[in-house]
Amino acid sequence: MSRATISARIKVDLTSSGCFNIFERLRWTNNIDQFHSWFDKTVSGKTHVEAWFIQRAASQEQFHTIGSTGSNLAVDLWKITGLYSLNDDDNTETTFQDLIETIRATFRTDYNLNGTCRTICPEWGPGAGRFGIQCNVIDERMFCRKVLCHYCELSLATEYQTSRS
Repeated sequence: MSRATISARIKVDLTSSGCFNIFERLRWTNNIDQFHSWFDKTVSGKTHVEAWFIQRAASQEQFHTIGSTGSNLAVDLWKITGLYSLNDDDNTETTFQDLIETIRATFRTDYNLNGTCRTICPEWGPGAGRFGIQCNVIDERMFCRKVLCHYCELSLATEYQTSRS
């Protein structure tokens, strides 16, 4: 499988978890208008920031003979960064925490990302022994000196077979 195939499947699972504005790369700007044009979401007449970024953060490969193919095993560690507007009156802390748990539950039931990888519980490499989505950071961050957001860094390790050629 390829990096692009696995990244696209991660995007599908984030979408099915209820996430919006999902990018398969990092996007940043210090221009407030550009920030809102990329990351705003409107629901029931209320607009708030929501964005998710998928990046491959690490990759390792191991010499391995699988059957007679002579293929190797590779493990990629994915970083998924999430932003969500912080608004105390709307209790967005609970909404954001619940969304993270929904994401974790979605990936728990998609053990091989619909066949795009062998497993999301590799026995070696980055993320060895971890199953599914790991929540590494939950915090608050200020963007463009004007937009206060909930912020998280999630990680996911994927193991897949790769050709030696």
